Amino acid sequence: MKIIVRTKERWEKVSERSYAKESELQDILADSPDLIPISELGGGRKSIKIAIREAGLPGSGSTDIIGVDENGNITIIETKLAQNAEIKRKVIGQIIEYAAFLWQKSYEEFDEIVYGRTGSHLLDLMENAEKEDEEWSAEDFRDAVETNLKEGIFALFIVVDEINEELRRIVDYLNSKNFVDFEFYALELKYFQEKGLEVVLPQLYGVANRTSGKRIFKLWGEEGFFNDTKGKLVEKNFAVVQKFYSFCKENFDEINWGKGATRASFSAVALKVSSKSLFCLRSTGKLTISIGWIRKGAKDNKLIDQYKENLIKIGFKIPVNESHFKIFIPEWGSKVDEFIAVLKTILKKS
Repeated sequence: MKIIVRTKERWEKVSERSYAKESELQDILADSPDLIPISELGGGRKSIKIAIREAGLPGSGSTDIIGVDENGNITIIETKLAQNAEIKRKVIGQIIEYAAFLWQKSYEEFDEIVYGRTGSHLLDLMENAEKEDEEWSAEDFRDAVETNLKEGIFALFIVVDEINEELRRIVDYLNSKNFVDFEFYALELKYFQEKGLEVVLPQLYGVANRTSGKRIFKLWGEEGFFNDTKGKLVEKNFAVVQKFYSFCKENFDEINWGKGATRASFSAVALKVSSKSLFCLRSTGKLTISIGWIRKGAKDNKLIDQYKENLIKIGFKIPVNESHFKIFIPEWGSKVDEFIAVLKTILKKS
């Protein structure tokens, strides 16, 4: 393929160049992950916002790049040059091995991998990224990442400088089977350079041979939340959730409903305390609190300090780094009155 560009004086041909080594291909993708046309895959996927390089997976080596979009979708990327014989054989098993390693990992374990490579937590990275959805929710993002890890819902990409017939045929075969949660693609990324001008030409393979993914986002409301919760909790715990929700509905400024595909959730915002939710409760009875997240929208950090101290006093083990804390209903349900008292105190002082 020829690339012709216009200079001040005339049209000139830009010559195709070879990557000197695979790390050059990795550098381009890590610096500009939006070159990977994730949005073309459908199923609620958006452009990659976070790219983690050389993520160590014990027992499986290191992935070249793990990408995460704002909807919590996870992409595993391996790069190979055409001259590398692994493009035909080993890389296929390699990338599937990486996916198998991540499958059923907890959110916390995945976050540890991210933190180990970037020095930042996944939620903080996504919070600071430029997002397409103005109503992006940290709780929904975390839930989606957790679900995708648990169910092994990943997009696998082998990125090459030049695709060969063997790889193209493997990609076409796998996608012709329309596995619902398993997506396998190849991306050819040709490189052109001339007189200081650089051009990359991405070509995606595999999309035409599969139907769009099944990712469904559902906006839960009060009725849907309680229908979902009733089917997941015993009567005693369901009554606790009803009591707690009644308090929240009466005392908080906003009740925000989650968009999880498989489970309902709600979070509550007290605007005079923070623009961020003070907790998130899922239909499974799991309660999560992130003091660090709350501080990002806090009106007065001293108030958040007191909230944290009072939570610790009733036995909530808030992490020292103020990251997400989770507690399940058998434990917090027995302290629901104490938790409500803590919330009343913070609301009264705001």
